Amino acid sequence: MSEPRVTYEARDGVATITVLHGYSIGGGLQLAVACDLRLATTDAVLGLGATRHGLIPDGSILRLARIVGLGRAKELTLLNDHVTPAAALAMGLVNWVVEPPEVDATLAGIVEKAFHSSRTATGHAKRLLHASFHHDPRELIEDVMRAQNACMTSWEMDEANRAWDERREARFYPPPSGTSQP
Repeated sequence: MSEPRVTYEARDGVATITVLHGYSIGGGLQLAVACDLRLATTDAVLGLGATRHGLIPDGSILRLARIVGLGRAKELTLLNDHVTPAAALAMGLVNWVVEPPEVDATLAGIVEKAFHSSRTATGHAKRLLHASFHHDPRELIEDVMRAQNACMTSWEMDEANRAWDERREARFYPPPSGTSQP
């Protein structure tokens, strides 16, 4: 069983990306579900298998239904079937499926896109997306407004505006010396 390869540092303001290649059964898939984005190769084999061994898939039990829906989460958890990458893509378990030789180029493209996203905005967006599962949206309005204000007053907004004026892509990494990250 191969563990997924986490290729992007796990911080609040940074997206986490995993590559599922080969067997990602049990803990491998559970680690992948904890990441923000998942890339699978066409030869990946995905599944949980925990209940077959008298356990619950504790690493994914609190996340899986939010990703694939309750019905699919129950199917994966209770029946322990292996899932093809195409089926995983169809149910939203993975974001992309590529042939194994395309992994590095695809991953590089995803990471490049992530570098063009503000760390401040990414951190707030991730936090608010997770909070949206626990709160009535009306309860989050003030928090959304505070987060938007933090984005508007960050150094990254200045970089985004300069990039717009210069007709180039904004680059939010590395941050200028002396600036703090969320």
